Order: sequence, then structure tokens, then C-alpha cells
Amino acid sequence: MIRPIIAMINPYETAKEFEKCGWKIDFQTPPDGKDPLAGVSLYENELLLGIINEKYVKKQDVPYVGTGIELHIVIPAIHIQKKLL
Repeated sequence: MIRPIIAMINPYETAKEFEKCGWKIDFQTPPDGKDPLAGVSLYENELLLGIINEKYVKKQDVPYVGTGIELHIVIPAIHIQKKLL
């Protein structure tokens, strides 16, 4: 299984947006901790939502974070059929 980490300004707010779209928030580290992180999942697809910091992204590269990233997830057909009924 691959579980990518996507860097962003506020992983907690982003996790809430994912949740509005049907994703489940699996966990969140404490906001005052050293490494703000949230885990979200949808039908066994998992993403980690991390924070942009110098450890992962250099300041000059911040405008390009997320550029060109494309993720494909698998949703079992039975779940799609239930929504259509």
C-alpha cells in the first residue's frame, strides 16, 4: 500500500474539507505538536495531510506545491451502485 503525504498550510482544515466530501478522518496529531498531520481515508485509499515546512518544502518552492500531482483512487463498484439506487 502506498500512503502519500500531501503538504499544505493547514492539514486540519483540509481534513475537514475531505470529510465533507465523504472521506473519513482516521487520526489527527495534536495541533500544538511538532509535526501537524491528519490521516484521511476513502474505501481503503489513504492520504496523509501534512504541513508545509522547511523540512519538506523549501520556501522558494511553496508556490509549486501540488503542481502536477494526480492521484487515482479505487472505489468498489458496489458502493457506486448503492448511491445510484
